[in-house]
Amino acid sequence: MGMPVITPGTGSRDQSITDLIESVALQETALSHILNAEGEKMQAFIAKPDVTPQQLIALNQSVQKLINAAARLEMLFQSKLELFADMPAGSAAGSTGPTGADGATGSTGATGVTGDTGLTGASGATGITEPPVTPGAMSNAAAQFVSGSVLGATPLKASLFAAASIGGASAHYEDGVTAGTDDTVSAAFDTGVLDGASLNVGGSPLPLSDILTLGAANQYAQASQGGVSRAMTGAVGNDGTPSADFPAGATFNLMKIIPETPALSAAALTIGAVNGGAQWDAAQGNVLAAATDAANPSQGRGYSLASAALELTSPAIGAMADTFNTALEALGTAVSALGSQVITGLTNGVADSLDVLSTLTGGLNIGANTLTATVGLDPSVIPDFSTPVSTPDKAVTLVMTDGSLSADLGTLLGGTLNGLPPNTELISTATMNKLGSDFAAVADSLRLQMGEVMAAMLDDALVSVSGHITLMEVLTVDTGLDISYTGTLEDLLRGTQSLSVSGTGALALLGGAADTVIGLMQTALVTVLTPLITGILSDAGNTVGAAVTTMEGLLSPVFALFSGVMSCNINVQQDGDNTFGEIPLQFTFLGDGAVLNLGLAQVGPNTVPA
Repeated sequence: MGMPVITPGTGSRDQSITDLIESVALQETALSHILNAEGEKMQAFIAKPDVTPQQLIALNQSVQKLINAAARLEMLFQSKLELFADMPAGSAAGSTGPTGADGATGSTGATGVTGDTGLTGASGATGITEPPVTPGAMSNAAAQFVSGSVLGATPLKASLFAAASIGGASAHYEDGVTAGTDDTVSAAFDTGVLDGASLNVGGSPLPLSDILTLGAANQYAQASQGGVSRAMTGAVGNDGTPSADFPAGATFNLMKIIPETPALSAAALTIGAVNGGAQWDAAQGNVLAAATDAANPSQGRGYSLASAALELTSPAIGAMADTFNTALEALGTAVSALGSQVITGLTNGVADSLDVLSTLTGGLNIGANTLTATVGLDPSVIPDFSTPVSTPDKAVTLVMTDGSLSADLGTLLGGTLNGLPPNTELISTATMNKLGSDFAAVADSLRLQMGEVMAAMLDDALVSVSGHITLMEVLTVDTGLDISYTGTLEDLLRGTQSLSVSGTGALALLGGAADTVIGLMQTALVTVLTPLITGILSDAGNTVGAAVTTMEGLLSPVFALFSGVMSCNINVQQDGDNTFGEIPLQFTFLGDGAVLNLGLAQVGPNTVPA
């Protein structure tokens, strides 16, 4: 399509206004051709069979820059139109009448006498010299809590939709043009814009409102005299300062966008309060520093994030907890069976003591005994699995009772989400690999902790012993030993709580022999019980270890699923033609290369007189 030719007008005021309006219209037409060509280029690029996600991301970023440039041109077009929007049209010039016929040429007259030269007149006064026109100051600011190229069928269409429809807050000031002093705009974010938006997942469009839930957020823009502008969005009030009325959080339902997996029943990325801010005074130069306070960025730009976490629920964790309970039941049954072995150990200890006891009276042999012994787990030390299991730095926490796993992404990045360098990766292949390693550490910790818990449960098992062993009976007199004990299994085997042993009949006065007999009994108990306890713990440990291994095998691969469908960068800074932008969070969805920004604050173009 050729460019139309503008025929110069007659120079009238009305024609000049018409020419200005037509020039803006032609510029708009040219811009639409550029955007249409960019769209056709993108469609051809996306259709290539060998295109990679990284190439799509680069392409989309290129389109974003074009759209940002187009938006700035629109602001300039608007300023151009406003120059004559309120000017009244002047009167049209009258039409020129017809030219009359040529008259006849007259005869040449005689040459007259040359007159005297007249006196030179006085010089006139010097006129006033007008000063040169100096361009005035201009400032612009814009804030959009949600922006990007995710809100439509294609990235290009989405970018246009985002720029035109989400709205946000936009402020403009220009010396001699804009009425008043400062232009201040505050607009709450309308979450309804997500209802008509879609995201390409697995080749099919999915409503963005099914994927993303947003909290209330505000958008604030101020353009002031002297080339100063300020933009804030997120958890800010109508005056541009922090406000609890706007929590400005976000939750992504990741189950909607990752491939199906039996390892997860729920997966979400939860983001706490988001703030993005920028302030620019053009008189101080065109370099913006990092702002120490994102809610009040004096001649700078910055962001703040309250939190970011992956929240997962897995049937594998619940299945592991069920196996743990089964292992504990088996442990309790095995411990109960130790009662008969305690009697065996005590009887062996008495047999080992006969030589010592024979020095007090002869003819001793083990006869009948009425010993009873019970061993059982202490209910107060049986775990209910509600206690969280975490890595030492708390980056990953697992709670078995509800099958949940939580990953604190701030801790994953070294302990903070704020003050990070531009384009820090929050979700990427590298960060998800790190998260997988941390999860493996949780699994190893869980194995160790369960082993320690079960060993402690055995140590704390309650033992009760009472009864009598007959060593000799003459007529009605019974010579033997009364034995009793109440305490823990650990204290019994270590001798930290002694057995109670007393003699009857000829052994009524055991004296110092009692300590020897007790020592031999405890030695015999250790000999009988230790291999049994080792076997019980080994069986329980094998059951627990197998359950943890199964759970780890199912869950370890899921972290790669997240980086396979999306990426996220923190503190994305965009510099354009005399503009500066701050994006706290930028998500790129690898399915169609769409981009979603949270917390965009932009200042510029700003100018001041030279």
